[in-house]
Amino acid sequence: SAGGVLIMLLTFSGSEVEATTTYYSTGSADVNTLEHWTNVRDGTGTCPADFASGDAFFIQNGHSMTTTAGWSLSGQGNEIRVESGGTLTVMWIAATSSFRVESGGTYVHNAASGSANGQAGDIPGSAARDFGPTSTVEIQKWANGGTTPVALPSGVAWGNMKINVASLAGDWQQSGGLTTVNGNLTVAATGGKSLVLSGSGGLSYTLTVVGDLNISGGTLDMHNSNNSIANQINLGGSFNQTGGTFTRTSTSANLAGNFYFTGGSSSVTFSQPAGTFTATRINITVDAGKAVTLNNNLNTGSYYGRQFTVGGTLFCGTSIVSGSGQFFLNAGGTLGIGDTNGIASGTTASGNIQTTTSVSPTRTFSSAANYIYNGIAAQVTGSGLPTTVASLTISNANRSEERRVGKE
Repeated sequence: SAGGVLIMLLTFSGSEVEATTTYYSTGSADVNTLEHWTNVRDGTGTCPADFASGDAFFIQNGHSMTTTAGWSLSGQGNEIRVESGGTLTVMWIAATSSFRVESGGTYVHNAASGSANGQAGDIPGSAARDFGPTSTVEIQKWANGGTTPVALPSGVAWGNMKINVASLAGDWQQSGGLTTVNGNLTVAATGGKSLVLSGSGGLSYTLTVVGDLNISGGTLDMHNSNNSIANQINLGGSFNQTGGTFTRTSTSANLAGNFYFTGGSSSVTFSQPAGTFTATRINITVDAGKAVTLNNNLNTGSYYGRQFTVGGTLFCGTSIVSGSGQFFLNAGGTLGIGDTNGIASGTTASGNIQTTTSVSPTRTFSSAANYIYNGIAAQVTGSGLPTTVASLTISNANRSEERRVGKE
C-alpha cells in the first residue's frame, strides 16, 4: 500500500547459484588427494572440500598426475583439463562431464571399467570431450577380458593418437567411429588382435589423419568383413612402418578400400624389420597437387583389381612399385624416375614401375604428365615414356644418350 514497504522475495535454484571454482595441481602426485589441488596456481590458496561441487581441476605444465582410485567429479560445471605440458595417467577410471586435453598435454589411458568389453564412457567427458590438435592420447588398456571390446567414443576429433594396448581378448572393432586424428596416428600394439576400423555390422567411414600414420606393432585393419561398405583413409603426412601389419582383410570384391595421400609433402618409409604391408584390395592414390617420396619398394598387392593412381607427384628414387594392380600416371601428374632402366610399357618387369596385371592397361603413362629423370647413375628413359609429354626434365649428370630402351 502507499507509504508501505515493498518486500521482494527472490529465489534461486541450486543450479543458478552454483559457481564453479578452478583448482590447479600442486605437483606430480595422485589426483585423488584434495590437498594436491589449490585455487591459486602457485600452490597457495585453499583446497577443495570435495570433488562433487561442480568444480574444475586443471593439471598444470610440468605436472604428471595419476589416479590411485576411481576419480569421479560431479556437480554442474565439473571439468578435468590437462594443460599444455601436463600429463594425466588414468590407472583407475576418471569420470567428468567435460574433459579437455590442450595442445601439448598428454592423457594416458591404462584402465578398464567393470564391463568385460569396456564402454565408450571409459574415456572421460560424458558431455564434452575436446582434444587439442597437438595433444596426445595413448591407450594402454581397453576392456576387461571381453572378446568384443567396444569402440572408442565416436565423433571425437583426436590430436595425436597412440594405440599401445598390451592385451585384448578380441579384435577391437571401431565400427566406422574413428574418423578424425588431427595429429599422428601411431599403432604400437593391439594386444595380439587387430584394431579394425570397420567390419561386420560396421558403418562406412573416412578416417582423416592430418599427420603421419606410424605402425610399429600390432595390426591395423581397414575392413575385415564381406560387407560392401565404403572405407577410406586420407593421410596428410607420411606413412612409416617399422613393424606390425597394415591390411584390409575383407574379401569383398564390390568396394575396395581407398588410401589417399592428401598432404603437400609426404613419404613412404619401411624400416627394418618393417612388418607386413598388404595392399590387397586397397587402391592407393596420390592426390593432385600433393607429393609423395618412396624411400622403399612398395608392393601394391596380389589382387588384380587394385589401382595405384598418381594425380600429384610421385618421386620414386630407385624404389620400385610392384604388385598385381594397375598403375596410372594421370594428366597433370609428375613422376620422378631414378631407376637406371627408367619406366617400361606393357608387362615388362623393368624400371621404377613394375606392376603386372591381366587387366588392361597394365600401366598408363599420360602424355599430358610431367617426367623427371633424376637418378644418380646413368639412365635410359625406358619404353614407357610417351612420344610427347607435358614436360621432360633430365637432372642426372650421368645420363645415358639413349632415349628409349632398345632404341637408338
